[in-house]
Amino acid sequence: MHRLNWGKDPNDRLLPYQHFDLIGGSGTGGSACLFIPKESAYLTPPSLIAIMLAKLRMSTEEATEEFCTIIGKVFAPVDITPEERLKHLRMCLEDIMKKKGLPLDMKLADEAQTDSCACFVVASLQNNVSSKIRLRSYPVRSHPILPITVIEAALASCATIPLFEPVVVGMGHKRKEYIAAGLGATNPIREVISEAHSLFGGDSTVASILSVGVGHPGIITL
Repeated sequence: MHRLNWGKDPNDRLLPYQHFDLIGGSGTGGSACLFIPKESAYLTPPSLIAIMLAKLRMSTEEATEEFCTIIGKVFAPVDITPEERLKHLRMCLEDIMKKKGLPLDMKLADEAQTDSCACFVVASLQNNVSSKIRLRSYPVRSHPILPITVIEAALASCATIPLFEPVVVGMGHKRKEYIAAGLGATNPIREVISEAHSLFGGDSTVASILSVGVGHPGIITL
């Protein structure tokens, strides 16, 4: 975004949701992707950041700051239970929603945000860990929209076992227990391409694909 906004007036700088058309993410260290049809581009951060950029309309600086706060409060502690860790993550997400002036029960698929880029995160069902459920902010012909909130979707995509307990969504016969997507979903680039094809058609032109997340071997120090 720094390069895209280079030379622009500070008041005219684009936010990620204004530049990209699709963001998809998986887990906290996984990847997310952004797609633009006709002169298209992709970007890939973890799913929490994907939601922050696409649904909460944050700048990359804001999202990075909030993500680092979550890491410190939720993932750094080693002496808390899975239930407590999930509670801490929920509280962090609620604080973010309040800062943005958004309702805590805001749906992931919110028809009021007509000018926002499409967003999805990947999770699995606890009773079928090999499943890859795409929790979407937009309608598709193949599946009905799930009545899941932004917070529930973020929790579901991050609920890695055994760090977290499963995330319960719905009641009665609609009750589902989600966990973070397992092996094979740490980089959902194939899912992003599939979703982009469904949304924009196979004739859309892609300008670039940017994948951010897993795969960095770390910095070597002496």
